[in-house]
Amino acid sequence: MLLFYFYSSGQTIEIDKKYEITGAAKKGLLAHVEFDKTDGFYRLFYIVKVSDVKVRLINYLFDLDFNFLDMKESIMDIEAVQKKYDWSEDFFKKESSRNKDTSALKISANITALILKTPADSLAGNIKDPKGEEPFAINSRDYELTGYLTDSLGNVFISVQNYYYIAKIVQEKKVMKKVYAEVLVLQFDNKGIFRNQYGVSFSGHDKSTKTIQLLFENAKQSSVYWVFLEEKGIPLWSKQSLRFPAICKIDEKNSTITNPIDLGEVDFYLEPQLPYLYNSFIHTIVFFGSDKTGKWIHIYKCRLE
Repeated sequence: MLLFYFYSSGQTIEIDKKYEITGAAKKGLLAHVEFDKTDGFYRLFYIVKVSDVKVRLINYLFDLDFNFLDMKESIMDIEAVQKKYDWSEDFFKKESSRNKDTSALKISANITALILKTPADSLAGNIKDPKGEEPFAINSRDYELTGYLTDSLGNVFISVQNYYYIAKIVQEKKVMKKVYAEVLVLQFDNKGIFRNQYGVSFSGHDKSTKTIQLLFENAKQSSVYWVFLEEKGIPLWSKQSLRFPAICKIDEKNSTITNPIDLGEVDFYLEPQLPYLYNSFIHTIVFFGSDKTGKWIHIYKCRLE
C-alpha cells in the first residue's frame, strides 16, 4: 500500500514565536542549544567572528515556553571558547567545512538488505498529481536512502528519496543532471516483512538537492513523526542554503499519515548549522530559524504526542 499526500498544512504547532536579536548576533550563527532538565531552561549560543583569534559569544536564556529571560555576551579568544565549551570544537569544524554536504547518513547493511529483498512490485506504483500533472512512477531502485528509525516494538521505518536524470546542454555538451523528486518512508515489521510505504511530493520546491529527512517515535510509542528539511536554493546574498521544515505524523496501527504542515515562510529559514533540537526528555522538537536579514529569531516548537 502506498499512502501519498501533497504538501499542505494540517497540524498544530505548540509554540510559534520570534524575537529581535542584537546587531552582533545577527551577523553570526547559532552554534549550540542546550536544555537544562533541572530548571527547564533553554540556552542558545550565537558566535560572531571578531578576528582570526577572537569571537563574540552571545548567550540567550529562554524558559520552557521560550519566553525570553536573559541575554549575556562577551568577547573571547577562540582557544578559550574551545576549552570552556565542549560543543565549540565541533562548531568550528563545521564552520571551516560548511560548504561540504554533511547531511548524508550512513545506512547499515541490514537496513539496505530489507529493501533489496522486497519484491519490486511491492515498492512500485503510479501517483497522479491532483493538479493535473502526468503520473510519475515510484521505482523501487531509483532512490537514495537518507535515514531510518527502529521503534520500541522493533518495527523499522526507512526514509528514502526518489530521483531521475534529465539531459541538459552545458558548453555544447550533453550532460545528465540528477533531479530529486518525492520522499518516501518504507515500513517493515519486527520480522523484516514489508508492510507499508508513505509518500510526500514537494511540488514547486527546489529539486536539485536531496531533502533531509528525520524520524522520531512519539511519546505514546504509537506513531512516528516524519520531519523534512527542504531546500529552497542558495541565494546570491548568502553562502548558506535556505531550508525550511515540515512535519507530518504516521499512525502505525491504522497505517495512515496526516497532511504535512509546512513551516516554510517568506521570512523564515532554518539556521544552517543547528536547524533543530530534539528533546527526548519532554518529547518535543524545536526548529530554530531567522529571516533573511538575521534580525529576528524564529522558534517553532512541536510536541511529539
